[in-house]
Amino acid sequence: MKTINKWLCMAALLLSAPSCQKLEDVAAPEFGFEIENETIRVGEPVRFVFTGTPDIISFYSGEFGCDYDYRNGRVVKPEYGVSFEFQLRDGTQENQTSILLSTKMPDDMSSLTTDIIESDAFDWKDITDKFSILRVADPDRRDYEYAGLGNITEYIDQSKSTTKMVFAVRYTTLNQSIYGGGGIVRYRYFTLKTIVNGEESVYLEHPQFGWQLVSTPNKQEGRSAIYADATPPYVQLRNGWGGEHTTNDTRDYGISQAIEISNGEMDLGPDKSIPIRGVNDVVMKSYEYTYDKPGTYNIAFVAKNININGEKSVVLRKTITVEE
Repeated sequence: MKTINKWLCMAALLLSAPSCQKLEDVAAPEFGFEIENETIRVGEPVRFVFTGTPDIISFYSGEFGCDYDYRNGRVVKPEYGVSFEFQLRDGTQENQTSILLSTKMPDDMSSLTTDIIESDAFDWKDITDKFSILRVADPDRRDYEYAGLGNITEYIDQSKSTTKMVFAVRYTTLNQSIYGGGGIVRYRYFTLKTIVNGEESVYLEHPQFGWQLVSTPNKQEGRSAIYADATPPYVQLRNGWGGEHTTNDTRDYGISQAIEISNGEMDLGPDKSIPIRGVNDVVMKSYEYTYDKPGTYNIAFVAKNININGEKSVVLRKTITVEE
C-alpha cells in the first residue's frame, strides 16, 4: 500500500510540473497609449491614456536627461562662459571698462608691463559686449550688479585638447580736466563656467585666476589694488586724483594668469526614465506630464512584465510638440 501511495505522489508531481512552469513564464506585456493632444503649450499638462496592465511602466519625456535615445549614456562637449559682478562708483566718464580675452600670451607672465600687455605678445579680443556693464546714468551703479554670462566657446581651439587663455579687465581714464572725472570700478566673483543644456557649473572661481594689477607708468600709486584677502575678494580700478594725476591719460589692467580650458568631452552617464508604475502599484489608466520649454519631443513608454524567471518589455514611441 505504501508503494502505491509513493508512485501516486510521484505521478502527481510530474503532472503538476508543466502547470507550474507555465505559471512562471513571463508573458509579453499588453500595453498601448494615446495622446489626448499631440500639440500643447508650455505649462499645460499633456495626458496619456493607457490600455493594458503591465507590471511596470516607465516614461521618457524626450527632454535632456530623460531621452530614450541616450538610455545607454550621453557624452557631450560643454560650452564655456564667464560671469562676474560689477560696481561703478563716482565719476562722469563713460565706457571706461573693457573685458578682454587672449589665447596668445608670453611664456613668462610674472613681470608684465603695459608695454608688454599692449604689444603683439597678446592677441586681445574685446568681449565687453557680451556683458551688461554699468553706466554712469544707471541709478543703481553704486551697488554690485550681475553682469551676465558671456559665452566664450568660440575662442576654444577645437583642434587641441586644451586651450590656454588670459582674461583682463581694462580701465581707461582720459584727461579728467577735459572729459570729466573718472570713477571707481570693482569686480568680484569672476567665474569661468561650463554650460551643458543651459545648466551652469563652476569651472574656476575668482581667486583661481591669480589676478595681478598692471598700470601705465604715469598712474598714481595706491589708487587701484587687488583685494585678494577681502571677503569676497575683489579687484578695484580707480582714477588718479590731484594735480597732474587728473590730467594724465592712464590705463589699469586687472589681468589673470594663463589658465587652461579643457576641450574634452563630458560623460554624463545614461539618461534616466521616470518610473510611473511599479509591480505593487494600482493599475494606471492614464498619466499627465507638463513641459516647461517649447520644442518637439520624442517620448517613449517602456512597459514590462517581470517575475523570478525574468522579464519581457515593449517600447512604444511617439512625438509631441510643445509651443510657447
